[in-house]
Amino acid sequence: MWDWKKVKEKTLEIGGKIIGGIAESFGLSFGKKVFGIAPHGSGSNHDAAIATAISSNSIAMKAFADAQNSLVAVQAEQNKLQKARLVLNAIELVQKAELAQKERELKEKLCEITCNLQRELQQNEFQNRGELQAVQIQSKWDEKELPTIFSRRELTDIFAQKSDFPLFICSKIQITEGSPKYFQTELAAELESKMLTFANSTFRRDVRFYSRFFKDRDVFDVNAAQLETILPNTPCVMSFSKLTRSNVHFHYKLWGSQIAEILHEHYDLEFSWREEFLQPLLDSVGEVSDHNLDNIYEMIGDWLTSLQKLIATFLMDLYAIVDGNNPFYMPKLDRVNVGLPEAVREKYIQPYAEILERVQKERIDAFNEELRRQQDAAYRQRQTELQKQRDEEARRKALNIPIPNTNLTLELAAIKEDDFQMGSNQNSNEQPIHPVHIKAFRIAKYTVTQELWKAVAAMPKVKDDLNADPSRFKGANLPVENVSWHDAQEFCKRLSNAIKQPVRLPTEAEWEYACRAGTNTHFAFGDTITPSQVNYDGNYPFGGAAKGQYRVTTVAVDSLAKNDWGLYQMHGNVWEWCEDVWHDNYNGAPSDGSAWMSGGDQSYRVLRGGSWSHYAGHCRSACRGRNIPSSRCNIYGFRVVLPLL
Repeated sequence: MWDWKKVKEKTLEIGGKIIGGIAESFGLSFGKKVFGIAPHGSGSNHDAAIATAISSNSIAMKAFADAQNSLVAVQAEQNKLQKARLVLNAIELVQKAELAQKERELKEKLCEITCNLQRELQQNEFQNRGELQAVQIQSKWDEKELPTIFSRRELTDIFAQKSDFPLFICSKIQITEGSPKYFQTELAAELESKMLTFANSTFRRDVRFYSRFFKDRDVFDVNAAQLETILPNTPCVMSFSKLTRSNVHFHYKLWGSQIAEILHEHYDLEFSWREEFLQPLLDSVGEVSDHNLDNIYEMIGDWLTSLQKLIATFLMDLYAIVDGNNPFYMPKLDRVNVGLPEAVREKYIQPYAEILERVQKERIDAFNEELRRQQDAAYRQRQTELQKQRDEEARRKALNIPIPNTNLTLELAAIKEDDFQMGSNQNSNEQPIHPVHIKAFRIAKYTVTQELWKAVAAMPKVKDDLNADPSRFKGANLPVENVSWHDAQEFCKRLSNAIKQPVRLPTEAEWEYACRAGTNTHFAFGDTITPSQVNYDGNYPFGGAAKGQYRVTTVAVDSLAKNDWGLYQMHGNVWEWCEDVWHDNYNGAPSDGSAWMSGGDQSYRVLRGGSWSHYAGHCRSACRGRNIPSSRCNIYGFRVVLPLL
């Protein structure tokens, strides 16, 4: 009487050797690092998106870091336990099991964090992809009029699910004539139902599994190629197997994924079940009756079914690790029942588990590197933003200088460095038009107010006395007027001492450059002005403009229109003293924007901008005025300039 237990053990022993060889061939396919072979793989893209989401979410980042640290601690304990080589195997197994459970729990926590973030990133992706694929299905179908072994409705239904999960298409096994009867009948029928049941219980929603997708027809590479043209962007594993009287051939066609690129779009497993499996088994058991031979065929058939389940699970785990959206995916291979006895299950699965473990470690390492990169980028971005804030704060302070012992602020505008054309052909003293290069500087947005004048006049004297209330038209926010060029110089010196920064009058070139604010028209507002823009004698317009209001007084320095650089009343209100000595024209004028202090009429200084009592033409950007530096008049005021910090 046969000892079927020993026969079964021998069957599994032989099968284990075959599986070991298969695993070794798989391992050779992954001899190089997976992450780096295809830099545009979906797994890498998912990792970058998840890493970005985690690094920008402080709560998720903390939870992720805590779980990562705990996982590292558990894995360190595992390594420590392994190195210690505890004498009591039972205790060691218990501790290993406990640590393995902790590791699974922590990986599940990491998995939950990343999956939640991934779902947020994918809300709109599936719908767009599904619509695109539906169009492709229609166009390819109309173009090729594919054979009726394909169901267009089935293909369209696949995309109606709007799922990002891969397809696993398992066709009917081809069994040729001459094969054992058991293979042609029971195995052909049972393999399909067993694979379908296994897939539904194992993969559930993680994989879209289709058994006998092509019904009872034989399927070949050409059919897979046709299907690939319809579903080019869908990650797919297509299995079609063949069993002859001597050999078994499992063929897997892959596309739409990084593992497809790594495996060169196919994986073929072929061996002689008769020579490598049956014959060694018969040699070990001796003479066999027909009935017992059928039982052996059944064992081999069960083993082939287990092999197909194992490879299917391995491929789907491999897809999830390499191409999936979660680097902390928990492989199913070490948790599912592929129909192997528990005594040999670990031995069969271990070679594949080692491949999965190594590949997943690479991905987790790559993910952590990406996360570090994202964190570094986020840190650099934060530093850049902080620096911008510091720069903006420094700029704000530089353009808003508090006046000591008052509640007043000197508001400035930053004027950029550039070239401009100075002068005009309107009057001879504005000629010739000539290029000037202006260095960056700060200039007051407003002419000096009576309030600011009074505060500075109360400061310690430098050279000259200052009248604290010289103006004819009274008002704290009206421009100070009735001040001389010498008064303005004393004001600048006192203010410089107070704020610890050099303050001066603008040069004539700086003044015109700032007044024009990038324009080349007569005024910063165009070739004409109106009293709603400028305070001048509206009875005398310029450039064909209509007559308008004549106010016969100054107005608040922050009223009316400002130019494009934020400066108020560069035209009208009060003439503004400049630093320069008067020259009758621009022949020999400096081209660097500096004050022209040599030559000319040393008894006069330059005035610019026109005033409330002058015609519109006197308020032009290029118009020039003059008076002696000691002259005081209710149409003369000034604004100040500071260097750019």
